[in-house]
Amino acid sequence: MIDVLLLAGAVFSSTSGAFDPTVAPLVNLWGFGPEVSLTGVSVPHSREVDEARARVGFEHLLIDEARSEVVKTRNVMIDLSAIAKGYAVDQIGGLLDEWGSGSYFVEIGGELKIKGVKADGSSWVPAIEAPLDQASQVYEIFSNLGQSIAVAGSGDYRNYFEVDGVRYSHEIDPRTGRPVRHHLAAAYVIADSAALADALATAYMVMGEESAYVHAEQLGIAVFLITREGDAFAERVSSAFTPYLEEQ
Repeated sequence: MIDVLLLAGAVFSSTSGAFDPTVAPLVNLWGFGPEVSLTGVSVPHSREVDEARARVGFEHLLIDEARSEVVKTRNVMIDLSAIAKGYAVDQIGGLLDEWGSGSYFVEIGGELKIKGVKADGSSWVPAIEAPLDQASQVYEIFSNLGQSIAVAGSGDYRNYFEVDGVRYSHEIDPRTGRPVRHHLAAAYVIADSAALADALATAYMVMGEESAYVHAEQLGIAVFLITREGDAFAERVSSAFTPYLEEQ
């Protein structure tokens, strides 16, 4: 668990707190927790948001890597759901590597670890899903170029509720305590590890298109962003992602 928290801490710092695995009190407050139904939800009062925010903040965790210990300086909750699927994919991929596998396609909940080529010698061709509420449709396909890559995506198009005509996404900004209000519908990240891709995709959905794109370009991160433009969609692709599209 320590290695997962260290990675989470690195992404927390890199994204100025957009990714924060202590955000659970806010997620629960807004009705997106594991035991809360989206029927009959209501918008919480500002006072409730402030109270929940007081129990959020990765900076309140002191991680001692040498002793494999974590000390809380405030009563915060650790929720690794935004990175756990990616981490599990990495563990399976690592096991296959130990067994000498030269080619595989591992998927858990949409997070991927891909290595090598298919049996016919062609590259694997994963798909980016269109950010639609109901039907599952392919928005774009790309290639792993025969390389070992990890892919993770995040979006706001399935888990949300509406009150008085206002849409509230499950993507909660830990810094404001409120659901994000921008036009970014989905973010797909290619990275060396699925855990890193998972965390970054979540962070980018919080940051929004412009901040996410700038962050990705500065750090050489491969990201495919899909934004809403009225009833249509548009994409913005970082320089590092472009080569994976060119083979198609």
